[in-house]
Amino acid sequence: LSMQSFNMMLRNPIYAGRIEVKKWHCSHLGNFEPVVSAETFRRVQARLQSKRASATQHRRDHPDFPLRRFVACQACGTPLTGSRSRGRGGRYAYYFCRDRTCRGVKVRKERLEAEFVGLLERLRPNAAYMRLFKEIVLDAWRQHESDAVHRRKALEQRGGELQRRIDRLEETFIYQKSIDQATYDRQRDKLREETALVEIELHEARLDELDVEGVLGFAEHLLRNVGRAWLEASLDQRQRLQQVLFPEGLSFDGEEFGTAVTSLAFKDFEALRPTGTDLASRTIPSWNRIAEWLQQAQDQKRSGLCV
Repeated sequence: LSMQSFNMMLRNPIYAGRIEVKKWHCSHLGNFEPVVSAETFRRVQARLQSKRASATQHRRDHPDFPLRRFVACQACGTPLTGSRSRGRGGRYAYYFCRDRTCRGVKVRKERLEAEFVGLLERLRPNAAYMRLFKEIVLDAWRQHESDAVHRRKALEQRGGELQRRIDRLEETFIYQKSIDQATYDRQRDKLREETALVEIELHEARLDELDVEGVLGFAEHLLRNVGRAWLEASLDQRQRLQQVLFPEGLSFDGEEFGTAVTSLAFKDFEALRPTGTDLASRTIPSWNRIAEWLQQAQDQKRSGLCV
């Protein structure tokens, strides 16, 4: 298999069960079993995309300008860049709009980054909300874990039954010789296919080992100290944290940041409403949102971010 063919396979969505015809701009799920899960396919595409962009991204990144290309000019939407300009008494660092017809933003590096840290501090969740959210996540995780255990047991029983049927089939063919070769081959292939499908489902049903309480503890401490964590982080860690907290980036008009789309965690905190006590009403996010939030928190923890 050539490298070119292998690369084409990695990018072909049919292996994830999706049929796409680009010239007709159509994309639909097929009625057949995919070779890999949609999540695996998505991760592969993200890895391939990151490799293509790595060389260009390396040139764009600079430790002195962590907000470059993350914050955009509110007037024209162009991502800000950063550089140092010579002035009286030395060289000074600025973020500014790259669009020469706009130039709507030019701000000192120290001011923009101070405004960003201030924004992070204002987003810091209420301690009571954080405790309630932690309880919600743990409850949802325990329920999901319990459901997964029952599903695994059912699949293991199904797998055991299929194996026993394969054993009986072989005994019938090899020792009793009561069926012919064609019948044996047909029944064997059918049972093997069913067994393979059960094994795939069983693999997907196994929960990844995740120290949920440890991840939640890290996330809670990070969200309570997010401003200081950003200041003390490396460039890569800052960029990861920025992207998680503000997935669509930020806009700046020269004076203040525009309304931002915040992360899953902050959106779910906003959904909690006070009830007159020190805690809020229990509004339960969907399991998919909780799983995505946990994955984001675990990724930040694995990045080595310290708070």
